[in-house]
Amino acid sequence: MVVRDIAAVRVRRYTALSTVYDATIGRRFFRQARRAFLHLARRYGIAPSAAADLGAGTGLFAAWLARRYGIPVYAVERSAPMLEAGACRMLAAGVTPILQDIRELQLPRPVDLAVSNYDTINHLLRPADVKAAFGAIARNLTPGGFFVFDVITPAQAPGPVVLQFRSGRRVRVSQTVGYDPLRRIVRVTVRIHARGRQCAVTERHVERVYSLPALARWLNEAGFRLRGLFDAATVRHVRYASPSRAILVAQRPGPRGF
Repeated sequence: MVVRDIAAVRVRRYTALSTVYDATIGRRFFRQARRAFLHLARRYGIAPSAAADLGAGTGLFAAWLARRYGIPVYAVERSAPMLEAGACRMLAAGVTPILQDIRELQLPRPVDLAVSNYDTINHLLRPADVKAAFGAIARNLTPGGFFVFDVITPAQAPGPVVLQFRSGRRVRVSQTVGYDPLRRIVRVTVRIHARGRQCAVTERHVERVYSLPALARWLNEAGFRLRGLFDAATVRHVRYASPSRAILVAQRPGPRGF
């Protein structure tokens, strides 16, 4: 007898996903994030001497930063299974993994670049959480340091939207994304189907959408200056009429401004 998806086993988020993340979702998003970052690094002259990847997941982007620039990189993540899944990669690249909540960020040393990909900021469910994170990030950046991060915005389709990812013939990951525009809440159901198993494994994720003007205001309150807003898909400069996913480039002013 085949057990249908309705009988899927539920687990704590990122517990099961961590084991298949790179092969299904992770590398696809990593390639997009890398392309966007290289474009923005050229535009703003970003040449880091030390960096932190916040919400680093399995360390794909952190390891690339370390190798690309030959610098120390801290991979900050609050999901132990995700860090464990990328442990060998980070060790090989010389990346330091840190199990930490970015609202209480405390790096071993200040850095001049902080990046945050894959809508990490949207996982903070209250404005107070975002403000706390921005303040902590600013305190860990050197004067003149950059903070580059992506977010999903209120320009979402109500959904539901179903995305499919595969790892060969053995593993299939489906994401069902639904957006409640009144509450500005995104609910994501992740189902992991492994060939030969009778049922799927299900994880549920919740994110909150924030407007770009609000994010700009909170960055300013934390001591940042917003340098630019970009469409994450095209990396084209935009204003507050936002795309569904945006990249923000912020900078902590140095002693002589920028």
